Amino acid sequence: MPLVESPLPALVDAPSAGPALAARNPMPSPWVSESPRTTPRGPLTCAQFVIDAQDRIKARRISQEDSHFARACEGASLRQLLAELSPLWDRILPASLFEAEQSLFLPELTPGMPGVGLGLHRLRFGDAMTVTLAPELAPPAELKKLGLADLSADPASFARLFLRLRTIEARLDQTLTLLPGVVFHQRSDFSFANVGPGFEALLGISPQPLAKNGQPFLRLIHEADERAFHAELERNRMNDRPFSQVYRILNPQSGAYLYLLDIRTAVRTSGGLVLGYEGIWLDITRQKIAEHRLSSRAWRESLSTLTSGLLQDFSNVMTGIYSLSELYHNTLPNRHPLRDGLGLIKDNAGQAQRLLRKILDLNREASGEKTYVNLGRIVREQLDLLKIILPRGTQLAGPVEEGEWPVFIDETAFRQTLVNLAMNARDALRGPGEIRLSLNPVVAGQIPAPGSRPPLPPQRATSVELIFSDNGTGITPAHVDRIFDPFFTTKDASRGAGLGLYHARLFAESCGGAIAARSTPGRGTEIVLVLPLVDLDHCQPPIPGEAAIPRTMRGLYLERDMTDEGPIVESLRSREWSVRTIATLEHARRYLREEGSRLDFVFVRQDEPDTSLRVFLAELRRDHPGLRLALNIVNSSDEQAGALRAQVDLFLPTGITESDAVDALAKLLRLP
Repeated sequence: MPLVESPLPALVDAPSAGPALAARNPMPSPWVSESPRTTPRGPLTCAQFVIDAQDRIKARRISQEDSHFARACEGASLRQLLAELSPLWDRILPASLFEAEQSLFLPELTPGMPGVGLGLHRLRFGDAMTVTLAPELAPPAELKKLGLADLSADPASFARLFLRLRTIEARLDQTLTLLPGVVFHQRSDFSFANVGPGFEALLGISPQPLAKNGQPFLRLIHEADERAFHAELERNRMNDRPFSQVYRILNPQSGAYLYLLDIRTAVRTSGGLVLGYEGIWLDITRQKIAEHRLSSRAWRESLSTLTSGLLQDFSNVMTGIYSLSELYHNTLPNRHPLRDGLGLIKDNAGQAQRLLRKILDLNREASGEKTYVNLGRIVREQLDLLKIILPRGTQLAGPVEEGEWPVFIDETAFRQTLVNLAMNARDALRGPGEIRLSLNPVVAGQIPAPGSRPPLPPQRATSVELIFSDNGTGITPAHVDRIFDPFFTTKDASRGAGLGLYHARLFAESCGGAIAARSTPGRGTEIVLVLPLVDLDHCQPPIPGEAAIPRTMRGLYLERDMTDEGPIVESLRSREWSVRTIATLEHARRYLREEGSRLDFVFVRQDEPDTSLRVFLAELRRDHPGLRLALNIVNSSDEQAGALRAQVDLFLPTGITESDAVDALAKLLRLP
């Protein structure tokens, strides 16, 4: 049975208000013309048809004013009727309308006005198909080539145009907000005509001064990358295609360098004069971290493969020297003049063999495998290798005895961590200095290394504290909180990538430990590495973050347009929580992309709720479903509060005190 058995009743429009409208608008429209081009050849509103497999009309719903379809009676071919209205439509229409369901656009609903056409939309139901015809604007690719004179003079056409522009504008704003990058329009003098949202969060400076002067931006580019930046722009000056480059840029607020992927296209006149650049910046710092770690691993594997034969040959030579010197040394009488010389050769050959073994251990592929080891033994064994790294004449002191320090760690990663610490200490020394390594017990309840940054919490069980100290230049208070962040460095580009202490932090966290620093500018630095001791009687390895050192709660505090940290931040930190404060939504989004997996909670405080806050909360739920979310709205109605409660884990009412808010958050996190 067909879907529709009888014609639908015809739509009857309201009586025309032409005379009254004419009285109110005596001035004719500038687009009105007596030319036939103003006569539409399709429906003015909307027309619907039900057709069968042969395109024959079975039912219709049209306006009485659409005289074009007066012959659209039952049994007539809809495809033939449309083809007769325009030869151009005849070429566009398929041989059968019933064959497919995709929509079509028939241009020039009014002859000579390509801005508005006829949209043809099809939907099949069994052996029948519904065809809807409605006036529509031309597709964007065609509409951007047209002007106002190519549109019909009726208000409906301009209403459609206005609605499309508003829709595109809203979508563009939303896209720029969610885009993991910052779009920009830079003039040829490097000042900025426009920057997208997230600029200040990415670069740490306000975009307003850059609208007139681009030099502050250029000064942020790393000095080792500045020449390459300008050379790449010059090389692509006549290039019509997008080009990209990667460079480091300083964020003055954080003091860290970011790796930016800069993708841009030159904007030029018809004569080839460059007016500026349209582009986008993408923060690829974490990608560079991954690339660096993969490169380091690949290098270690290549080094092990290429030098294994040479090291083995060298070991055989030293074995021969050691064996012969030992043989002749033992056969000579005690007062023989050559005995002392042969003894020195034997001792040095033995020391060379031991050093060779340490180099092999440092570059072996066993990294990642944790075992039970005595930390004191490894530290003492590594001293000989550390002496090679440090400047000649540096005094290196370690533990007098191995002691009993049982830990469950990755031995190779720990040796590499000691090398990284030694290299940082070497760069901090003004010349020959003093390096000291010491091991100290930390009992349950004791706070290791008071005054260190970040502060270390009291221990839940017995731990060992390794202090790596130097008497170098020290670290300024502004930098000491960031030395364990990736790519943070105060050295020249040729002296390090800023990953040594970051890898040390990863090692400590993977073993259930922690790392911190104490420094006095001009006097030296202490790096404190705390590792949990294991009970060999039970042979139970510690659980990272729970065994000897309780994991420090980390959180993000967001208060928009915040000028200084208020009492609620102090209350959060009074519980020894690590809290990062941020004042913009874009900065918060970027921080969550980088550090969201390491956070325990997000605390949002705002005067009044708005749409941007609801979007931000929805993004948090989508991207970080396991993150605890607390919200405090200073001024909100009961209706607004009820809508927001469903988006958060903890809703703090208006007027709550700082201590009560923090207690409620601690209860949410299941903390004492």
